[in-house]
Amino acid sequence: MLPLLAAAQKNAFERFYDSYSGKEGYTTVFVTGDMIKLIRKDLSGGTGGIESVRVVTQQPPTDDFVERVKGILEAENYKLMSSVSSGPKQISVYMRETSSGKGRRSDCITLISGGKDNVVMNIVGDFDITKLSDLGIKTE
Repeated sequence: MLPLLAAAQKNAFERFYDSYSGKEGYTTVFVTGDMIKLIRKDLSGGTGGIESVRVVTQQPPTDDFVERVKGILEAENYKLMSSVSSGPKQISVYMRETSSGKGRRSDCITLISGGKDNVVMNIVGDFDITKLSDLGIKTE
């Protein structure tokens, strides 16, 4: 019963991530906030609240993968923050912020498509999107 309850509490991107984990043609990466802090002890307050980073890479790329990500972005009310196109390659950064009894929670999804692979990255926690460059992540 407990595993069913935990699964029911996963957000749309976590379910998306789980559906590709371990499958041929996909690489999945999960990093906890504690691991990020361990690696980057010099993090400022703007990124110190990151809870997790999930990445899914698909090779070779397919349109249905990108459409599935876009469906999550639309259904979960993410806002487009930045978009860069270079030939067929598209890089888009989406953001959603929510508040709860635990405080502010930021949820950032970056989608890279149109190249030799598709990549989607999700960063979750209490962080300032303008400080993601502290982690080596460019948002512009």
